[in-house]
Amino acid sequence: MLVGILVVLGLIVASGSLVSVMNGGLLAISGDSAANKAQAVAESGADQIIAVLNQPENRKLLVSGDVAPTTTNWTTSNESLRSPCVSISNKRPGINEDGYPSSQAVAFADGNFRNLSNISQSGTGDRRFALKAVRYSTGINGDTNRRGIYRTYNIGSPTAKATAGTVPSGSTFSDLVNLSDPDSNGSQLPGTNTGLIAITVEGRVYRNGNQVGSSTVTKEYEVIPKCCGGSFGSNGSGGKNATGSSLGSDSRYCGVDFGMIAGINGGKFWSYYSNDKYTQRNADNQVVNLNNILGIVSANGDPFGRANATISPRNVGCRVIPGPCSTTSDVYVSGYTDRTLYGAIPNTTNADFTSLTDIAGTSASGVAIVPLFLSTGLPTVASRYGMFLSTSSPTPPANRIWASRPAARIGASNYPSFTSIATSKLVLRTRNDTSPPRVEFCDATYTRDCLSTSTVSSWAEVSTAGTLTIGDDFGSDSYSGRTGNVNRWVSDWKETEPTTTTSTEIATGPPTPNSGSVAITSGALRLTGGSSATRSIERVINLHALQSPSLQFKYTSSSLTGTKPLIVEYSTDNGATYYELASLPATTTSGTTQRFELIAPTATQPNAPTPQTGYTRIRFRLGDTFASTEWVGIDDVEIVKSDGDILRYDDWCQYSSTFPTTSQFTGGFHCLGPSLSFSQGGTFIVDTSGGSLSWHYNDPSDTRGSGVNLPTLPVIFMANGATLQHVNCSSVGIPPTGPVTPSDNCPTPIPDNVYSVVGEQDMFNIFGRDTSPGGTGSTSMQWIQIGSFANKDNAPGKIAGAWFYMPYGAIYLIADQCGGTGGTVNFADPDGWNFGGRLWMRYIIPCGTNYFRVPPSSSSNLDGLLGLSSSVGILTGDVTFVSWNSFDWVARAPVSSRLNSSL
Repeated sequence: MLVGILVVLGLIVASGSLVSVMNGGLLAISGDSAANKAQAVAESGADQIIAVLNQPENRKLLVSGDVAPTTTNWTTSNESLRSPCVSISNKRPGINEDGYPSSQAVAFADGNFRNLSNISQSGTGDRRFALKAVRYSTGINGDTNRRGIYRTYNIGSPTAKATAGTVPSGSTFSDLVNLSDPDSNGSQLPGTNTGLIAITVEGRVYRNGNQVGSSTVTKEYEVIPKCCGGSFGSNGSGGKNATGSSLGSDSRYCGVDFGMIAGINGGKFWSYYSNDKYTQRNADNQVVNLNNILGIVSANGDPFGRANATISPRNVGCRVIPGPCSTTSDVYVSGYTDRTLYGAIPNTTNADFTSLTDIAGTSASGVAIVPLFLSTGLPTVASRYGMFLSTSSPTPPANRIWASRPAARIGASNYPSFTSIATSKLVLRTRNDTSPPRVEFCDATYTRDCLSTSTVSSWAEVSTAGTLTIGDDFGSDSYSGRTGNVNRWVSDWKETEPTTTTSTEIATGPPTPNSGSVAITSGALRLTGGSSATRSIERVINLHALQSPSLQFKYTSSSLTGTKPLIVEYSTDNGATYYELASLPATTTSGTTQRFELIAPTATQPNAPTPQTGYTRIRFRLGDTFASTEWVGIDDVEIVKSDGDILRYDDWCQYSSTFPTTSQFTGGFHCLGPSLSFSQGGTFIVDTSGGSLSWHYNDPSDTRGSGVNLPTLPVIFMANGATLQHVNCSSVGIPPTGPVTPSDNCPTPIPDNVYSVVGEQDMFNIFGRDTSPGGTGSTSMQWIQIGSFANKDNAPGKIAGAWFYMPYGAIYLIADQCGGTGGTVNFADPDGWNFGGRLWMRYIIPCGTNYFRVPPSSSSNLDGLLGLSSSVGILTGDVTFVSWNSFDWVARAPVSSRLNSSL
C-alpha cells in the first residue's frame, strides 16, 4: 500500500485537515546536511509507524500499555491485540477479516531498521528508521489528567522501564480509552477518556552503503476513542438528535444495538433523574456502557424525545415522559406533579439531572435514545415466536403451541398462578434427558432444597398430557413404601402427636415399623389405642399440576365403641393449619373405600392445593382416646381424580422438537405464562439446563395484569426483595449439545455474556400479546412490576437473563429513590444490577436508581430479525447507524515533538 495513502487514512489534526507525507515520506526540512536528513527520516518514520498502527486491524496497538513490545507479544495471533470491532456480517477488520494485527504492524517490535521508501524491507535503502521505545499514557475514567497512568518500554524489553498509576482491577489499559460518559449521568460529553502514545524513532542516512548520519526524535500523538466504522463523534457518533458533539459531526449512530426497545405500538419511555446505569458485558468479558436505547417511531425522521413534537400535519406527541403532554397517569414518584417532574432546562436544583440531552429526553442517564423506524415493523410474536392457545385442534398451523387442556379451563382462575411468602423458593426446570423431554416444577419453600431420590421426590411434571398413579399399599412393610408409576411422595410416613398447633414428631419407626400404637400390621397401616394421647401419622405429597386430585383409601376397624372417629385432614401450609376432610365415626363400615377431594369446595376453606404455600400433608389421627383393643386401619392409599377415575396431569407446558428453529438450537419448551404474585419476597428459579424455555402470555383471552395504568396485581409482581432467577448447570454447553443430567438445586446463574442472536429465541423468553388486552383501539397493556415497597433497605426486586418481548407490555422497575421506596442497587458491583436481559416493550418505566445489564445485541443477521430480502435498506434508509459494533481508536497529529530525545 502506498505510504501517502496510509498517512491520509490515519493522521488527522484537530482542525480536521490532514498531515501528508511528501514524496514517499521525506518532509521538506531546510538544509542538506546528513544530520538534517537523518532527522527528516526519523520524523517521517514516526509518522509511518503511526499510520500503520492507525489501520483498523492494528488499532489495539495504540492503547495496549499492558502488552510489552516484544516479538513474542506483538504477534498476529495475540488475542490481547485483536480489534474489538465486529460488523453486521460478523466480520472483523483486516485482510483475513479476523481483527488480528497485520504482520507489518507487529514487525516494528523487532527493532530492525526499515527502508523509508519500502517499510516491508529491513537493512536496505539509503534512508532507514527503527522504533526504539514507546510510552502509553491515559487516566482513570473521568479524570482530565490523561497522563496519570503510563507505561514506557524499550523495544524488545519484556518489562516497562518507567511506570506510573494503577489500572483499576478487572480492567486493561485499553479499557481506559473509551467513549463512556465519564460520570455515567450524562452531565459530561464523551471525549474525556482519551489516551496518548509517544514513540522514539531513530533515523539513519546511508551513502554508498555507509552510515553518514543519524538522529532521534520522540513524537507524542493523542489517541481518540471512536465508533467502529465511524468518524469522530460522541457516544451517539453525532447522530441526528445529538447536541454538542465534542469530537466531530458524523450524522450516524454507533452500532446497531437492539437490546432495549421502547415505544412499540405508540408507547413511551419514562425517565426522570439521570441516575440509572445501562451496561453490557462484551465478548471480552468486560462490563461496558450500553450503546443505545431504541425508540420506535412511526415515520422516518420522527423524533423520540420529551417535547410535544409536531411533524406537520401529524402530532407526534411526547415519547419520553413525564413531559409537556403528560397526564396524571405518568406520575410514578409520589408527591410530584407532571410538570415539575422533568424540571427546567438546565435543572439547577437537581444534581442528578443536569444533562441537556436527558432533560430533552433524547438520552437516558447519558445513553442515547435513538429513533428507530422500520418500514416493515418488528416481527409479531404470534407469527415468529408462537402463541399458546386454548384449543386442542389436531392440526395446528405453524408457530402455534397448543394446550391439551380443554378450552373451558382457560380463564383467569385457571392459569398457573404462584403466590409467595417471604421464604418461598419455587423452581421450574427443563429436562432433555427424558423421552420425551419435559418441564418439572418444585416447591422448596419448606424443604429449602428440591429432592429426587428413590423414595421421595419434590418434582412435579407439568408438560405431559396423560395419566399417572400415585399411592402406597404398605406392602413393603416400610414407612418409605410407594406404589404407582410416578413418585410424588416428598417424605416418608411420620408418626406425630398433634398436641400443639404445629405437629411434633415423636417417632419415625424402625425400618420395618410393625410394633407400637402406630404400625404396619398385616400389610396395612393401623392406629391402636391404649394411650392417654391421641395418635396420628402423616406424609407429605406433591400434588402440583394434577387435575382434581382426591385422596382415596380403604377403611377398616375393630372393636370400636361409641362414636370414636378417625379424623382425615390435610395441610397446605407446612402443617401450620390442618383442614378436616372427614370424621369417620365408629359406625363406618369396615372394608369400604373412602374418597375425599383435596380441593376444598366451601368458602370457609382455602382453594387448596392451588394456590398454596407448601406441599400437601395428609394426616390420619384418632379423634378420641381408644382402648388398647380398639383400632382403625388404612390401606391402599391412592391419589385419584375426584370422580374416582385415574389421575391426570394438569399440564401447562409443552415440548416441541421442531420449534423454534434458531441459529443455535432447534426445539424448545413452551409454557402458558404463569401469574407470579411475589409481593412478600421469595424466589422463583428458572433452570434452563435442559433447553430453551418460553412463557407465553398471548392467548387471545389472556387479560391478566392488564390496564391502561398500573393495575393492583400485575401479571408478574416481584417486590420486597423477590427475585426471578435464571440458572443453568449444563455440562455440555449453553444451549446444550447433548443430554444434561438434571440438578435438583442448580446454583449457577446464567452468564450475562451468554445470549442468542438478537431476534431469535433466547434460553428464557417472555412473550406478550400483539394486540391490546383491552381490545381494538384500547391502550390497555400487560403489566410487569419489579421492585421493593416496604423497606428501601431491602434488596430491590431482581430479574435475570430473560428476553421480554411484549408489544403491548409495560415494565415498571422500582429501586431506591422512587418516591422514597425501593431497594438500593450497588453500582460499584459489576453484578449489582437489578435487571438483566433484553427488553422490547411498549412502555419502559425505570423509577429510581436502576441498574441494567443488557446482552450485546448488535444484529449480525438483520434479515433474520426483520424478515427482509436485504438488510442494506435497513442500514441506509430506515436506520441511520454505523454498521459496526463496539469502539476502537485512532491517533491524531502529534501533540509534541522533541529532537535528539529518547523516552
